[in-house]
Amino acid sequence: MENNITINNRIPQLRFPGYTGDWEEKSLGEVGVFVRGLSYNKGEVTQDRAATLVLRSNNIIQDGVVDCRNGLQFVTKEPSSEQILQKGDIVICLSNGSSNLVGKSANYEGDYAGIATVGAFCGIYRSTALITKYLVQTPAYKKSVELIKQGGNGALANLYGRDILGLKFYFPTLEEQNEIVECLEAEDRMIAAQEQKVESLKTHKKGLMQQLFPQPGATTPALRFPGFTGDWQEKSFDRICHTITPPLKLQSSQYSSSGKFPIVDQSQTLICGWTNDPSGLLRNAPYIIFGDHTCVLKYIDFPFIQGADGVKILGSNKKDNSKFIYQLLLSNPVKQDGYKRHFSDLKEKVFLLPTTLEEQTKIAECLSSIDEIISVEESKVASLKAHKKGLMQQLFPQPEK
Repeated sequence: MENNITINNRIPQLRFPGYTGDWEEKSLGEVGVFVRGLSYNKGEVTQDRAATLVLRSNNIIQDGVVDCRNGLQFVTKEPSSEQILQKGDIVICLSNGSSNLVGKSANYEGDYAGIATVGAFCGIYRSTALITKYLVQTPAYKKSVELIKQGGNGALANLYGRDILGLKFYFPTLEEQNEIVECLEAEDRMIAAQEQKVESLKTHKKGLMQQLFPQPGATTPALRFPGFTGDWQEKSFDRICHTITPPLKLQSSQYSSSGKFPIVDQSQTLICGWTNDPSGLLRNAPYIIFGDHTCVLKYIDFPFIQGADGVKILGSNKKDNSKFIYQLLLSNPVKQDGYKRHFSDLKEKVFLLPTTLEEQTKIAECLSSIDEIISVEESKVASLKAHKKGLMQQLFPQPEK
């Protein structure tokens, strides 16, 4: 590849050999079509997984990926032929109570076996240019979306089909597009392979947990460390955990990308931001975090500050191993039911525990060691994604500041 030293927002910094000249400006309307998502009512929502899968904004996850496994909704209403997702479609969030989520996009890989579409608050952009799926992950796309958003500050923010079709980008020749797509798809394959390794480890841990914890109807686990016998003891939630009230909560608008103190909220990410203000610091770790809306569980063994709303901070009974309690809660999770509060469901649960701290510790050490391996492999995923992001910044023209 060749580096272009001259600053020109019509050409990228890094280019494959043999390609010269400016890229051509085109609107998305010139290289594709927009399809509005499916409208439906509550009465058409069903538990039948053979019905139509409706992807929503929560299924558009980071790094331009559509999640067809978690947080799924099915409806009896049938989409039009245009509304049925096809491989290569780009799913875009058009409306959301949080302005930050509007414009979020992801590529649909066609990896769902049944009929899938998107909800009315999302849209489908169907492009004839393969490179578009990467263009909508660039800073140029994000900057363009920010300029046309309506709403914000907690109000409902909206994009419309005409907004998407009116977005303009610089496109290279078809031959150069193919070179770039091949390069980035190779990056995607490496990321996918590493993510599969992580998923395999998580599946292994899940299977082990099913043997290390008693299954419904049993009072002892199928697999036990040598020297431990006898039935496990039944305890209610309030006998193993208590809630802790933080000094203060930081709103997402107060998060920084760097700082002295980590911020923890109910998102999937362990640390969601940073701050230099120690006012709300919780120092007496470890703690267990439960996401009231997301049902996410985190084990926090470092001082932190609570972020946003919907976080329940839990402390374990001093007679129990805190890491064991964390693994115990993971083994009997609360099923997420939309974006409602779920802590009341957790409080109603009854758990079985070993009668000795020694057995709790053995189980906690075993499962925590697998968590450490998973964490190392997840960091490799993050490194690969960071490499791809840096590469894309060089392979595409950057927006003017």
